[in-house]
Amino acid sequence: MIRKSNFIKRSAALSFCLLTLITAGFATPYFSGYAGVGGTLKDSDDSAAFLLDGFFSGQFDISPSFIIRTSASLYTTSSIFSDFSFKNKECYFNLDEFSLTYRNYFGPVTQFLAAFAGDYDPIGSDLFLQRQFGIDSFTSKLTESISGISKATIFDNSGIGIAYYLKLPANTALGLYGYYNSAEALTTSTTTSTTTTEEDTPSLNADLRFAGAWSQVALDFVFGCNMPIERTYTNADGEEVNVVVLIQRADLHMGLTAFFGNTNSSSLLFQAGITQLIVDQETLADQSALSLDNVFLFIEPKFVTKNLIFSVALFNMPSDMLEHLYFISNPTGINLTVCSPWIVISGNRNQFGGMITVSSENSMDSLLQDASNLLSGLDLHIIPYGSTRFTSGTLNYSVQISALGITTVQEFFKAMVARISYKTQF
Repeated sequence: MIRKSNFIKRSAALSFCLLTLITAGFATPYFSGYAGVGGTLKDSDDSAAFLLDGFFSGQFDISPSFIIRTSASLYTTSSIFSDFSFKNKECYFNLDEFSLTYRNYFGPVTQFLAAFAGDYDPIGSDLFLQRQFGIDSFTSKLTESISGISKATIFDNSGIGIAYYLKLPANTALGLYGYYNSAEALTTSTTTSTTTTEEDTPSLNADLRFAGAWSQVALDFVFGCNMPIERTYTNADGEEVNVVVLIQRADLHMGLTAFFGNTNSSSLLFQAGITQLIVDQETLADQSALSLDNVFLFIEPKFVTKNLIFSVALFNMPSDMLEHLYFISNPTGINLTVCSPWIVISGNRNQFGGMITVSSENSMDSLLQDASNLLSGLDLHIIPYGSTRFTSGTLNYSVQISALGITTVQEFFKAMVARISYKTQF
């Protein structure tokens, strides 16, 4: 754990030095970004717990050719109510992104070469489409997080690596990514857990990306492979041998985000992907090539009328993708969202709505193997929410109630989770 903390400190110091040196060598840089803070009030071990989260994201255009982006988030894991002090609070820090991008114009084609650490153009987010084509965000309210950015990534493409991509004529883009994926390199925690899971296994990755945006359609498709890195192998005598790097197989992954329509009218958001498709014959002897637990699916048609906006969403997500989502707690379910248009109250724009989500804590594989699992793990979430836009930011607030099984007032309050967050842009 000390090693992780030292890594973060060294990375932060190196980033600051690089930023200072590069900035000094160019004209006055242009800076833009956003930041926010959020709080969650919920029941924990029969007592109220209040958790605070925060994030920061910024972009430095230090010249027409060089861009620096940085983004970080902090999540507390112990309640502020425990001693009303921020000292020695358990938390973990994510370096969401740090990147340096070189941009070059070659006739109608724009070239980009980037070195990055963290989530660079997350798969499933609309960030890549926004940055390349300047379109409005079409993220679903259902998959928002504290930062207002969708954290429902189709597969994990965070890591340390390089990217080369081209913005081509006809509003299209083509990219190539190569990166080393390791959870330990980008996250540090004040807790003492050292448990390593299969998802934390370091790997080398290579991805090919195609994206495009037109008047009524936006597409973002990624296809690539994941090569797990092993440090040991068993020889012919049954002995375990330590090695520096061993790659024995490559698994495929892919993701598609498609948006039809525009953000001010009726539309359809379709996302689908596979986090792991096994093609190695030796591995296939012990497990199937594809599990539904590794299938990502999100379909949300939205209908906009003069006085009402409503949408229906069907989703199936790998459970490890749900950690930072506000409104989705289980991997499989269906959702109905109804909200008002933006209403001006006391000079500020407001929007009010509500969600009803029926979901299951069991995976799709479990549900298909035994239909009785649907009733045993069923949840019904009722979520009234609202948003208020001020001059410099947006205040979001919601209450999530797990409605099944409530028989007393005490159980009602235990089943309630209240959230409030504020995001500002500068």
